[in-house]
Amino acid sequence: MPRRACLLSASALALVLLWTTTPLRAGEEPVARVGDWSLRLEEVDKALAGPLHDLHSQIHTLRMEKVQELMGDHLLALEAKAQGITSEKLLENRLNKVNPVSDADVETFLQQNREGLPDITPEIRAYAKNILNKRTRAMEHNALLSELSEKYNAQVRLTPPQEPRFEVLGPADLVRGPATAPVTIVEFSDFQCSYCQRVQKTLKTVLERFPDKVKLVYRHLPLPIHPQATKAAEAAQCAADQGGFWAYHDALFEHGGEMEPAYLKELAGKLKLDNKKFDHCLDSNQHAKRLAEDQAEANRLGVSGTPSFFINGIRKVGALPVAEFIQVIQAELGG
Repeated sequence: MPRRACLLSASALALVLLWTTTPLRAGEEPVARVGDWSLRLEEVDKALAGPLHDLHSQIHTLRMEKVQELMGDHLLALEAKAQGITSEKLLENRLNKVNPVSDADVETFLQQNREGLPDITPEIRAYAKNILNKRTRAMEHNALLSELSEKYNAQVRLTPPQEPRFEVLGPADLVRGPATAPVTIVEFSDFQCSYCQRVQKTLKTVLERFPDKVKLVYRHLPLPIHPQATKAAEAAQCAADQGGFWAYHDALFEHGGEMEPAYLKELAGKLKLDNKKFDHCLDSNQHAKRLAEDQAEANRLGVSGTPSFFINGIRKVGALPVAEFIQVIQAELGG
């Protein structure tokens, strides 16, 4: 699956292994107490809804991979027994039918992935050919397992964890669309994230498709991997002080390049903002607290990459296509 989001970091596998799914039974003692104050596990889980769901999903993925591996081995063994050969021989016979990748295929692959490559040397061509041959054989292996799954009526009944509906807390002042819209999309974004830039056209299409039904709320999540994103986010908030947030927001994403303070101030002038007020706001880090609050809320929700969305509390991550937004929105609108 292609990446469609700028990622902060991967969850630690150790947490998955240490985490337990055993719930606290009703009526059991609180997990913490200080004087008259007490804390129950359900309150902790509610505050950790995002991270806990991520752990559920990681566990499900690990289980599914192992289920598919073991089921695949069993299917190969069944068919091999029926043919009177070994599983290894069955697979070898199938893969030997695969035609080797041609030089023309290699050249097409290299040209499609030319950006970022050094000079294409014979060694790189050989490496690319090896990758393509492995990919072709893997596809044939999967095709065989698919045929055997149908032949032997294989079934997988491991269901993924249900996606929770999150309550997104904090300010909703940076909003596009009618206040009474029944569907709210909360977007956590980063002005230096290429995926965030890519999804802006999609969001515009969604708002145009549902002009009275959907509103978009913007929240800041500048990632450490984007060194100029934090200052750009502060600049956008300074523009918001003068009623110019969305114009500034759009200009930053259209720019998509370096965002040094000098450029941020120059952009404010181009958008007819009061430069004196804007410069003072930006130089004094006036909105650092606001960004920290958005970061804290993102952490609480388990958001680790941009763009991340909550459509009436339903979490979606990455630069999704229009169809995925529409599917969720129509479901929220009752079809």
